[in-house]
Amino acid sequence: MRFFALIALCLFALLSLTVAQEADFCPCPRNFEPVCGSDSRTYSNKCDLECQATKASRQGRSITLIKEGRC
Repeated sequence: MRFFALIALCLFALLSLTVAQEADFCPCPRNFEPVCGSDSRTYSNKCDLECQATKASRQGRSITLIKEGRC
């Protein structure tokens, strides 16, 4: 019985790690259409900026689009 509980615990831990890694994955195209973010960084495109903005919001920060083109 303990064996099955250990197996279940391991599977749960593996699932938790997999979900955490997928949350950081952003499927953005690789086209280069630079945009400037409010953090003074140039992002390769709007999707990349939005992905980083989502990650930043989890940390209590905010990144917004300032302008099209490089910073």
